[in-house]
Amino acid sequence: MKSISQELRNYAYDLVIFYQKNKTIDINEIHNDDLDKFCSLIINNDLTFGNEILGSDNDAFDSNILPALINYLKNSSDKCNETLFLDNVKGGIRSYLHHNMVILLNNALEDFIYNSQIEAA
Repeated sequence: MKSISQELRNYAYDLVIFYQKNKTIDINEIHNDDLDKFCSLIINNDLTFGNEILGSDNDAFDSNILPALINYLKNSSDKCNETLFLDNVKGGIRSYLHHNMVILLNNALEDFIYNSQIEAA
């Protein structure tokens, strides 16, 4: 990942403040809506992820995203198809960026712990 924007750093830190327990963070405990926003900030920070996510670089593309797209396009007026498609796209994006989110969260957690120690002193 190229240099990290202050907005992305701040959001990761905010997630740590909200979701950390005993100075640990588990990405699986973070609500999908928050992870989706986190993904959007990561993509906005490095637009090359946008190309990778919606192509063959993403393992979820062939197994989840593309089949959901084809099913949705067969009947785009069906709200269930639309919801299934969006869920598969967002899930595929979260899966692809999982490693990046963990790194950013761990960095933010280190900052949080450091700041907590300074405040306690």
